[in-house]
Amino acid sequence: MHHLNNKTIPVLICGAGPVGLSLSLALSRLGVDNLLVEKHPGTSIHPKARGVNVRTMELMRLWGLESAVRTHELPAQALRFLWLESVQGGIIGEINLNESAFNDSPTRSCFVTQNFIEQELLNKLLQHANSTINFSTQLTSLQQHNNFVECALFNKNTQTSEIIRCQYLVAADGAHSFIRNSLNIKMHGIENMSSNLSVLCETNLAPLLSDKLSVVAVLTEKSLRGKFIMAVDFKHRWIIAQRIEHAQQTFSKEYCTQLVRTVSGKHDLPVGVINTSIWEIAALNAETYQKDRVLLAGDAAHRIPPTGGMGMNIGIQDAHNLAWKLAYVINGYADPLLLESYQEERQPLAQFTVDWSATNGLRIRGMFEALDRDDQVAFQEKLSLQRKQLNHRGLDLGFIYGLTENLDPDQYQPSTIPGARAPHCEIRMNGKSLSTLDLFERDFVLLTGPDYNPDTMLSSLPIPRNYPLKCYRLSHDFTDVYKKFKLLYNISDQGAVLIRPDGHVAWRTRSGK
Repeated sequence: MHHLNNKTIPVLICGAGPVGLSLSLALSRLGVDNLLVEKHPGTSIHPKARGVNVRTMELMRLWGLESAVRTHELPAQALRFLWLESVQGGIIGEINLNESAFNDSPTRSCFVTQNFIEQELLNKLLQHANSTINFSTQLTSLQQHNNFVECALFNKNTQTSEIIRCQYLVAADGAHSFIRNSLNIKMHGIENMSSNLSVLCETNLAPLLSDKLSVVAVLTEKSLRGKFIMAVDFKHRWIIAQRIEHAQQTFSKEYCTQLVRTVSGKHDLPVGVINTSIWEIAALNAETYQKDRVLLAGDAAHRIPPTGGMGMNIGIQDAHNLAWKLAYVINGYADPLLLESYQEERQPLAQFTVDWSATNGLRIRGMFEALDRDDQVAFQEKLSLQRKQLNHRGLDLGFIYGLTENLDPDQYQPSTIPGARAPHCEIRMNGKSLSTLDLFERDFVLLTGPDYNPDTMLSSLPIPRNYPLKCYRLSHDFTDVYKKFKLLYNISDQGAVLIRPDGHVAWRTRSGK
């Protein structure tokens, strides 16, 4: 066993999926050294999650990744969910992703699969000196001490082990988290709503679906029930999925090839099976996200049904919420108690999202039941409600920490209630066009009306004096391009709003004051 002369690294992240990669990048940008380990030899080649919400795209924009991510984007005409009799048959239901007339963000959502997100996050991370990434490296044990966590890491390539000490360990190691299980942290909710087989393949479905482009096509003919087509690139790569009895089943390459051919309706279709994934839809939330110096993020903390596409988005936003808090504690600005707010804020939002996603899943089950009964009225009623599954701006941008139970997932209303995401407003500063969102990453930011008096007000801010703070005054430090700032931020000429590094409101003067 090789010992690393007891050097303590600030943060060890276990798992290089989108959550671990995002946390490593966010910490690196904040100047915090971190080690990211992943037991697999590289990032995932299976597309897994699909669809990046507006809020997550705001983070990609902040991290300088927006244009890179968009190079993998699916075409606009495909942004819909279809219920198809069969590949050759008619469309019996259609839901469109509605992105029109949206002024509440400097960006928009992006339909791109998880493997591309991981690839672009990794490319960006490799440019940062603060981050070290070790693939083919497995965490085999952990032991908590007062001031550090001792972790045993096994390198599969060299077949050697070493002991690493870290101030904080973050479990981003997925649904069956080794770290969560090692700490005996329980998950509550529904263990298995259904088991599924996904076959990633190279085949030529494009000509068959040229007039039926969609991100998901649900097949409804009796012989095809429980089978789905999911586009990866609309050219050669597709996922064909089907419900299965249980996750312990195994499927041969021949079976998977035949499944693709059955779905296509062409029994001589050339099919290259790239890989398969067997997975369970679960609706679970961990009872705690923190045990002393270990924190859970992403699927290690919550398992969100895919009906609504929120899992990866919530996980990346966990990382964003946690990064600045870890940075402030490690840099000595904040007491470790600050980390308790991570669970207080993220756990209720994850629970709301788990329940919302499970409801979407039950609605789809109800649609199949209506088809079984040949009840078109019930099917169409549920179809119109399924629009909520694709269009949920309130859940994406409108959640307010501490007030999750009042969330309307369908509607977004800009707000500066403490806990809300600070509104996007176009401004000009130092001759440059910016969004207010561009100001939030490292420091607390005080945005004020033109007549704000810092001498009397700075002393009343509810943050320690040593927190990094920047103050920007309307008409003095920035101009309001469309004269919307005071309305969006709900402040008078003397008012002020304090924003945290993650872009959420920390405090504000009383409305209109």
